[in-house]
Amino acid sequence: MPDEIELFDFLLSHYNDGELREIAARFKINDEDVASRRVERRQFALAFVQYLQRRGQLDHLRNYLRIDREEAYEKAFDAGKITLADLPPVPPGLPDSDRRIFISHATADADFARKLARDLEKRGWPTWISPRDIGSELWVPALGRALQSSRHFLLVLTPDALRSAWVEWEIAIAIARERRGEMGFHVAAKAPIAVPAYLSSYQYTPFMTDYAAGLNTLLSRL
Repeated sequence: MPDEIELFDFLLSHYNDGELREIAARFKINDEDVASRRVERRQFALAFVQYLQRRGQLDHLRNYLRIDREEAYEKAFDAGKITLADLPPVPPGLPDSDRRIFISHATADADFARKLARDLEKRGWPTWISPRDIGSELWVPALGRALQSSRHFLLVLTPDALRSAWVEWEIAIAIARERRGEMGFHVAAKAPIAVPAYLSSYQYTPFMTDYAAGLNTLLSRL
């Protein structure tokens, strides 16, 4: 398990300034030394790690990096993927959990995903979508809880989604739950794309040319 110095070195080696500040935003940092735009990258990374250490949140950073830079983290620290078995159990009976749809999407597809979430909600289907529903939680625990407490998983399939480490991780958790009979797995194809072999067994709904028709087809399959 990497200590604070090793985490600091890893951040410097694998993240540019903008990426570091994006991580800090996802950790909801409230500290002048960390939040200041005037601090150079090395100072920023050190202040960020020290901030998390003081609050006992280094494990959250480790889990975040295990997903966000999976190959590099595994090579550096000999740590495997975060699987369904690694996630803490979620209490049963959460509101709307029997119908909630977890929408997985790349950042580049956020506008489409938000529109889809709104339209599903108008038709009586609760949705969970990041970053809207992260709330006050940290990023990885919030995603893990939502993935485990949702009844359906909806992947917005695009080339950007297939390049996203976060979408890849969400897909892996969803497939594990689907194979246990705990979650429905659905694909909304936003752009023409060759479907990867590991997704080929799932029925996908095209949204490329007719959004309304795609939405109606998806609703009929939920």
